[in-house]
Amino acid sequence: MTGEAAVLLILYIDKTTQELNVVLTQRSSKLKSHGGEVCLPGGKRDETDTDITMTALREANEEIGLDRDTVKVIGMLPANVAKNQLLVTPVAAVALPSFDVDSLKANEDEVALIFSVELAKFLSGEHHMSQEWTPERGMPMLFHSWEFEGTPRVWGLTAFFLIDLASVVYGRKPDYEMEPNVRDFVYQNRKMLRRETCQPGCLKC
Repeated sequence: MTGEAAVLLILYIDKTTQELNVVLTQRSSKLKSHGGEVCLPGGKRDETDTDITMTALREANEEIGLDRDTVKVIGMLPANVAKNQLLVTPVAAVALPSFDVDSLKANEDEVALIFSVELAKFLSGEHHMSQEWTPERGMPMLFHSWEFEGTPRVWGLTAFFLIDLASVVYGRKPDYEMEPNVRDFVYQNRKMLRRETCQPGCLKC
């Protein structure tokens, strides 16, 4: 492993649809690493970060101008190893009343686009594609991706984190085939996060 990193899954209720959305970004094409790809706000842990949650909040502030006082961290999902051998921890946060998605502003050096997708769509087979992939020195696994109208393709580690979160929040399996370890995760961990997120006006539990 080359170090630690964190990403922030920001959940909020869309004012128009009244559905639970998650904030995503598209990385700047100028970046050497994963340029142009869809990802969650986040990055490497700094020595000054007191914990991995602080990493996620700091990076979200730097990349999309998130005011950390407008969200509440509700938990973490299992970490996973990225292609660059960073151990990435997904940190989940819900929007507080002061949160305004329209106030987010991309740091143009790192982010080309900020957009949102309804979280439940990552459990649906609509717009979903999968194929088997075997990482170097690893076991075969299913590789998931989505292409929604008007947004860039969502895939890779970002897709896995979104599947995990949606499965926990909605307490059910995806409509498509998943690896057994992901199914086990859903049923072992969903109660913890749902209990934390059952707040008036947050996740419509």
